[in-house]
Amino acid sequence: MPKFRDFLKTDLNTFINSDEFATNHNVNGNEINIVIDTEFLKERSRKMSDPDGTYKEEILFHVKKDDFEGEPAIRSILKLDNTIYRISDVQEDEYMYTITLVGNGS
Repeated sequence: MPKFRDFLKTDLNTFINSDEFATNHNVNGNEINIVIDTEFLKERSRKMSDPDGTYKEEILFHVKKDDFEGEPAIRSILKLDNTIYRISDVQEDEYMYTITLVGNGS
């Protein structure tokens, strides 16, 4: 009899699939499928003003653990599609990371 975690892995393969929700991006030099979650960021303000007039751009994405090289760490640098960001939050589930990036906008 299949276990619940087996169903989770199957669902994840549907969720992070370029024919469904995911898109291919260059993450730290590797082409992988990720799901960028703009709806969650709409709930939080995507651009927060700083006193000096700059703003911080946030990007949140979901990625399969098996596809992500290494283990993401808060405050480390991540390069997404040739733009450098700092990891501000990482949530780890059974088979997936949810990573929030922060970068300086203009």
